[in-house]
Amino acid sequence: MKHLLTLSGTVLLAACSSTPKVNSEPQYTTHYGLEDVEFRGVPVSRYTDAKRRHLFIYHFDVPPEVIFDDVARLRDFAPVRWDDNGTGIEGPGKGTIRWVEAANREVLEEIMEYDPPHMLFYQIDPKESTFKFRLKNHIAAVTVEPDGAEGSIVTWRIYYDYVARPLTVLKKPIFNKAIPDGLDGLVELHGGTRLEPGKGPSGI
Repeated sequence: MKHLLTLSGTVLLAACSSTPKVNSEPQYTTHYGLEDVEFRGVPVSRYTDAKRRHLFIYHFDVPPEVIFDDVARLRDFAPVRWDDNGTGIEGPGKGTIRWVEAANREVLEEIMEYDPPHMLFYQIDPKESTFKFRLKNHIAAVTVEPDGAEGSIVTWRIYYDYVARPLTVLKKPIFNKAIPDGLDGLVELHGGTRLEPGKGPSGI
């Protein structure tokens, strides 16, 4: 399956690069921790109380304005078609819908919060999606922070619960592969790297 799919900042905190050692590469970090539950004044609890979560953090060599648009449009993730959902907005915007191609089916994702180039929330509708998920209470929050130089830090959080017990569903949710695959594609396009959880100042 081709790259697919589609979680955020309380006050936008400029991401920083720690002081690099001589002859070493800069080590970029995000100010958002895994336990953070509010982004630019929007609490995750507005949409879900889900207990399960996934976290992906990437550094890109382009500014937030560039990478935010690519992430919102899922460039290099999967084919996408947009529905303005009565908003009159063409493309990404609060209230619009992304139909994302997945294994010859489609996933319906509604943009719940949209604050470019800082953050967006989107929510999968498993009932309307033709690609079926055994998930509920889903929300995803994506934040984009400047890195203190000329690049960006993208942090992608997914919150969800299983409809059934985990042993009765796929061992790994499809977004566990689709999102990093898509972000890896943007690394190839713009330059950058995946940052491992545990490196940030908030103990991610």
